[in-house]
Amino acid sequence: MTAPMRVLLVEDEALVLMQMEALVQDAGHEVVGSAMRQDEAIHLAQALRPDIVFLDLVL
Repeated sequence: MTAPMRVLLVEDEALVLMQMEALVQDAGHEVVGSAMRQDEAIHLAQALRPDIVFLDLVL
């Protein structure tokens, strides 16, 4: 079995962000952070060093 990925979520719609968090967790991975703004996302990515980022490209 592989280790769960550490995931950072970036989405400016709160409901979509909550749905994404549930999907990631249901898939067995860990949400290490979430951001709704670009500057916040950059800070979290640098601080948390996630394995993968799910990013809304149109913030």
